[in-house]
Amino acid sequence: MKLAAESKANVEKQRLEFDKEKWSTQEALERDRLAFEKSKWEKEREDRRSELNEEKRFHVLSSLIEKGRSAEEAEAFPNLL
Repeated sequence: MKLAAESKANVEKQRLEFDKEKWSTQEALERDRLAFEKSKWEKEREDRRSELNEEKRFHVLSSLIEKGRSAEEAEAFPNLL
């Protein structure tokens, strides 16, 4: 009887350790996934910001050129901003 109880306790202990390891692994995978999503989101955000800055620069240069400024003057103007 004592042997059966010890065996049952060992099985339960092993099951709990397995569950703990499984949840720990799943938690680590979830952290990795979230870190990847965050870095992906940050890169997309930076790309959008860069694209908007390029569009703004293009519009400023186009506007200056349309107003009769030379390309060199137009190129120098955004550096003054």
